[in-house]
Amino acid sequence: MSQQTSYSISVEERDIVVRFNRSCIDMDALGRFLDYVELEAMLHPQGFANAKRSKLTEEQAAAFAEEIDWDVWKEIKQNFLGE
Repeated sequence: MSQQTSYSISVEERDIVVRFNRSCIDMDALGRFLDYVELEAMLHPQGFANAKRSKLTEEQAAAFAEEIDWDVWKEIKQNFLGE
């Protein structure tokens, strides 16, 4: 008995393509997940399984942390400023 999932994964040349059933996905959560995947790829350019040492410089890490802080502030500022 095969179980049907709400996603499919395929490999097309150099890309991995993941397709989701739109009705099953929270777009904000998906965006946060993809940000996490992108961060992991930056931290471990050889791949997650081969994570030995990050090639991310101190300056890049600081800039990325500032960007994350700004994105979080955009999400929560209405709680503090009533916007």
